[in-house]
Amino acid sequence: MPAPRNVTCFDEFLKRQRASDSALAYFRATSETLQRFEERGRVDTGTSFNPWCCLADMPGGIAQAVFLNVADAPDGLRFVSDYLLGAELRRWLAHPAYLAVRTPGVDEELPFGLETAIEPSTAGPGAEQRFIVSDTLQGCRACPRPARLRVMLTFDATGRYVRWELLPPELLR
Repeated sequence: MPAPRNVTCFDEFLKRQRASDSALAYFRATSETLQRFEERGRVDTGTSFNPWCCLADMPGGIAQAVFLNVADAPDGLRFVSDYLLGAELRRWLAHPAYLAVRTPGVDEELPFGLETAIEPSTAGPGAEQRFIVSDTLQGCRACPRPARLRVMLTFDATGRYVRWELLPPELLR
């Protein structure tokens, strides 16, 4: 969700919290606050929070998993949910392993981005980075959670997204 034009109120809030110069710069560039950061190599991971997001008023707020320093993202930030819900990756919906765990009567179970997990990266050939990403599938927030979608995302040595590989679902039933 884009920030309003005037971000002075939250900028001032961050200053009162003694946010670092880099935290302020990150907020000004992305309209997000970085809540957690994990150095992983060329591409890093973390959680980010948008103070204007409709989920922000939930107890404790809702942070989304992010990849940082992604070469093909304008500000280096890419939400993990962008990959999981993107047109390319939506092909997992027709995969037999995922069809088998679908809840009868639910049109489309999707990862909501609220329970995203990123396993530590592994090195691939040619200095690639691989991340196993998973998120709970649900037809709605009140629907049962039948399984977790599991995908391996690969980035090249420059931090550019290269490909995905669908992994078997993790059953939750």
